Formats: sequence, structure tokens, C-alpha cells
Amino acid sequence: MKKRIALSVVLCIKVVILFIGCSTAENIDTINNEIDKPNFVENSSLEIADAGDSNMPENWAYNCWGKNITAFTYLNEGYSGDHSVKIEVADYEDGDAKWFFDPVKLTPGDYIFSNYYRSNVDTKVIVTINTHAGDKEYIDLPIAPASEEWIKFEASFIVPEYAETVTVYHLLAKDGYLITDEHQINSYSFEGFNRGLVTITFDDGWEENTKTALPILQEFGYKTNQFYATTYIENPRVTNPKNLIKLFVYDGHEIGSHSISHPYLTTLSEQEVTGELKGSQEFLENYLGINIKHFATPFGAYNTFIKEDIMNYYNAHRTAIDFGFNSKDNFDVSRLKSQSVLLDTTTSEFEEWVRKAKDEKLWLILLYHKVTDNPNEYDTTPQIFLEQMHMIMDADLPVVTISEALTELVDQ
Repeated sequence: MKKRIALSVVLCIKVVILFIGCSTAENIDTINNEIDKPNFVENSSLEIADAGDSNMPENWAYNCWGKNITAFTYLNEGYSGDHSVKIEVADYEDGDAKWFFDPVKLTPGDYIFSNYYRSNVDTKVIVTINTHAGDKEYIDLPIAPASEEWIKFEASFIVPEYAETVTVYHLLAKDGYLITDEHQINSYSFEGFNRGLVTITFDDGWEENTKTALPILQEFGYKTNQFYATTYIENPRVTNPKNLIKLFVYDGHEIGSHSISHPYLTTLSEQEVTGELKGSQEFLENYLGINIKHFATPFGAYNTFIKEDIMNYYNAHRTAIDFGFNSKDNFDVSRLKSQSVLLDTTTSEFEEWVRKAKDEKLWLILLYHKVTDNPNEYDTTPQIFLEQMHMIMDADLPVVTISEALTELVDQ
């Protein structure tokens, strides 16, 4: 899944604490060509100091951007050895700070990143891909929850064919500290289920989708999960919104919650988060007379508290930033992985998702927004949507709702 992010440096005051000296570590674009080792990260445990500066780890660099004060430290202690790296952020307004290893060459395929870390706040982990065309693309991995004790982070990701090199940012984007050690990238194989499955989900865009997507879905007999932010139902842009939503209900599609006001939940207080989760569920259940079992986070924004609070009210949480496939080895109903179908999603990308789910017996969750003749970057056209449904049918990949998938897969 491609995610393009443009970063602009506003202000970042770097306080570099390297025990005896400091370095700006300008070797960011160094490329490691030794890809035959089980762990592709050079100096993964940070035990080797830089030849030119003993207060920097070899093959590593650091960076920050935005309005914040950041301290980078090469520590004389670690998870299993004598060294680790630390970030401390204060006076945070925006931006982030990170240590990262020199980009490595990886052949296209599945990989798993892991490290050990300590942090007093939730932190983010992002795979950074430098493409053959000279662009950068970013893949968000799951949130790393705060832990004052050493804990292992581990998540899989896919390296696309157009990748030139890859590194990983385990970054801090709020006041607090983060210490990391024992960084690894290894080749990865999913542990499949008894068969492959696909679930088709939609966020927002429901008004137009009754005229565009629904007839196509009926042609194939496919049932979907429709996630609604309830403010757009209570304050409708169309007449008789209940009649439109019930077109999906009567046709056998599942309805889920997408919050009340579609906010970035991570910007809200805990009480406000609970209000969004509980309030949207109660509204939909009263409005439609059905049980609402599943939640999809707006913008994919969640943290440890939000994820746990979601599971107080719902059976499953589908994210929008945990990209990939659901398998036996990574199965987690509190953060189901998905693949976002965007306007620039290519035929070959979509075909590969479907083929992989079929051949490796994985659960693929597709995330759509609006099917329209006037799409923006998050939408798709009726013609492309029709072609994609044909790809699923031609692959003989069963289409199930989230509830149907959970019934089949939980016991596995």
C-alpha cells in the first residue's frame, strides 16, 4: 500500500547528547548491499561505534523536524549489549524525531521488522521506502504501546518491486522518551488459514455508493461492511438517509460505526473518545434496529487507549493504517489489517493482493471510500470497481463479511 507524505521542516532544536561529543550523522543515504544475511540491518545492536566518532553508532543517523526540542543520545547500556539509542522530546507542538539505520537493499517480498524498546509514551513505527524513481513512500506499522520495561515490537510489511532501499523509523511524536535496541529485518512467511478470504469494506461515501457500488455488488452477490460516521446521518446532505442506508441493510450487508464526528481520535480526551465510540454505536443501533459489532477508526488514528476502549464496545476494529494481510501468526481483532483501494491503485497491485490472499490462504480486507464518476485520490470509478470485482470472482476467492470471517477464523 502506497502512502505519500510531504514533510516540511518548520523548526527542530536538536540537543545532541553523545556523552562526550556530538555529530550530525550525515551518512543518511549510505546503502548496504550485503543482503544475504538473515538480519539485513547493519550494526543492528548498535555495539559498533562510528570510526570517525566513537560517540555515534556506525551505520546509523538521526533526524527531527517540526516544532519541538529533541535530544539524541548514544547510550552506554542496552537490551542485551552495551549500547542503545535514545530520543527525548520536550515542548512538542508538531513533527517527530527518530534514529534510523542506513537504508538497505531488499528484494521484493514479505519481511518482518522487530526491535526492543522502552518508552513512556506510545510511539510510531514507519517503514520508509526509497523508490527507483527517487521518491519516498511510507508504510505505517502498528502503534508501539508505552512500556517502561524492555518489550519487543514486531510487525510484517511488503517490499514492492519499485523499492530501491528500505529503512525503518521508530519515531517519537510527542513529549516523552524512546530507547531502542536489537533492530532486525528478516524475510517473512505468513502462516495461512484453511483458505483465503476477502472482505470488502467502505468508509464514508455511502450516499453515492447506493447508486454506484451497490448494483455492482448485487451483480456478483457480494456483501460488504459499511462504516458510518453518524453526524452525516443526523445532519444529512441527502434526503431520507435512512432509506439509503437500509438499501444496504436489506441486501444483507453489515453496518459498522465510524465514530460520531469523524475526528482524529488521538487528539481527543479519553472521555471524548469513549463518547465517540459509545455514542455512534447507540445511535446506529437505535436508528436501524440492529446490533453494531464493528468499528473503523477515522483516518486510521488510534493509540493503545483507543484500541482497548474500542474493544469495550465492539467485537472488532478495522484500521486504515495497519496495511497488509491478516494471518494466523498476526491475527488481532483489535487491529485488523487492510489494503486501501485508492484512485492510483493499479491493476497489477490489486491482482497481486487477491492472488496472495488466495495462494497463501490469508484474509484480505479491502478498504474503499466512494465509487464515483468524479473521484478524488481516495475514491475509485464504477468501471475500475467493476473490474476489481471481476478479479476477485476470477480468482475464486470467497467474499465474506467481517462477522462471517471471524466465525470461520477465530477457532483456527
